[in-house]
Amino acid sequence: MAGANRVAKNSLFYTIANMVTKASTFLLLFIYTNPEFLSTEDYGRVNLLTSFTSIAVLFVNLSLPYALIRFYAEYKLDKEKCRKFFGTIMTFMAILGTAVVSMMIIFRNYIGVLFFKGIEIYPPVICTLLTLVFNALYQMYQSILQAKQQGGKFVKNSLLFFFFHVGLNVLLLVWGRGVYLFGFELGGLNGMMLSLFVSNLIFAIYGIIDMLRCREMYFGIDKQMLSTALKYSVPLLPHNIANNMASYISKHFLNAAGKAFENGIYSVSMQFSSVIEIIQSSIHHAFRPWFNDKMKFGEEGKKEIVDLASIAFRISAIMCLGVALFSQEVVMLLDNNYYDAWKYVPIIAVAHAVKFVYFTHTFGIMYDIKQSKKMFLCSGSAIVVNFTMSYILTEMGKYTMLTAALCFLISRSTAALVSVVICRRNDIIKYNIKEMLGKIFLVAAFSVAGLVPINVLYVGLQNEIQLFSSTFFINFAFKFVIFAVGTVCIVGRKKKEMISLIKGIVKKKL
Repeated sequence: MAGANRVAKNSLFYTIANMVTKASTFLLLFIYTNPEFLSTEDYGRVNLLTSFTSIAVLFVNLSLPYALIRFYAEYKLDKEKCRKFFGTIMTFMAILGTAVVSMMIIFRNYIGVLFFKGIEIYPPVICTLLTLVFNALYQMYQSILQAKQQGGKFVKNSLLFFFFHVGLNVLLLVWGRGVYLFGFELGGLNGMMLSLFVSNLIFAIYGIIDMLRCREMYFGIDKQMLSTALKYSVPLLPHNIANNMASYISKHFLNAAGKAFENGIYSVSMQFSSVIEIIQSSIHHAFRPWFNDKMKFGEEGKKEIVDLASIAFRISAIMCLGVALFSQEVVMLLDNNYYDAWKYVPIIAVAHAVKFVYFTHTFGIMYDIKQSKKMFLCSGSAIVVNFTMSYILTEMGKYTMLTAALCFLISRSTAALVSVVICRRNDIIKYNIKEMLGKIFLVAAFSVAGLVPINVLYVGLQNEIQLFSSTFFINFAFKFVIFAVGTVCIVGRKKKEMISLIKGIVKKKL
């Protein structure tokens, strides 16, 4: 009982941290998209560099955070073994990270041409590369807290890091303009990447000092422990790389095509994903442990899983529809340069509705030990499709924001299709695919119904609706009606079950 209570409490901590950081990141768009602080082109470059960081850091940590959480359960009763294990991982990562980043800096010009076309090497790219070592160490420290089920401390560090990073960003954007250090301006793109580096540096050092002070690690490498951890973590690397590349590919090819301005606009479109992910990730974290428990009860347990997934999918679909319809009003509050961003959000929202199909099926694949090795087929096939289509369209000179969004949708559909095939062929679990496809169709259909009549037929897609004009309110009211009808259709006959589920979640949170 005590263990269950701890899991529930930590789940609440993680959910709060997730909601605070993602909601705040979304609100910060109003600062980051202000042309006085950051140009549209530089906003796109910032997103490209930060997306690169999330992928490149995997070559430093080699998915070892997963191994740490997995093997801590075996060492936790022996404090000395824990110290040795934590020290081994942290020491190895510091050495490997230094080697990887050193090689990247030596070959910085080649890397710049390959990944950062049109971006100055000094200082933004150098700051990005230096960030990798400290970002990996900070992530590992947070994984140690997660493994030890210290949810409160984990969230406190997460929020402190987030607000320190954001505060430094704003400080440099507002007061760094026209201020030079070693010949480089501290504002704009330089300031954003310097802020990321300094934040990871400070919190990585803090984590190491905290562990040394609490005698939870010492510097050194145990070859046997390291070998065991790497044998577990390295096979997970391709899957993790593929998952992190999903949003990077579009930014890379738009930048490679010399469309830095469009990259900035498209980056705003992708930011609306964070709103959907707040709901989807909360469902994901709550659903997975419950899924594993229910799978032990055979067909009866699988029926319960399918029934709950049906309700959860409806909640996710409603969120996707809302974001698809009302992103336009939010974008209109930003600088006029970003007005076109809302046009690609509906496609991205439908892609996230499809993504839910992928998530629910991968739970089953990960649960089945024999089939878990096929996880990379799901994420890997999606990346191959996305990369291939993007490369061909770029070579043809037809890679635009619209084709980037469509490639993202097709890649997500590919991952979902492969996951469904694996689950069905191996008789792991069978969700109601027709029902899921029906709800995805409703999201797409009501998005079109809400956006086309006024924005395309009445105003014209190339014309902008003025904020708080009569057309603005007519458009909003029309979409609100469409959203209400769409919600009723998506809910269908599951109204009572959805209300019951939401009430249960609220009571547990309170």
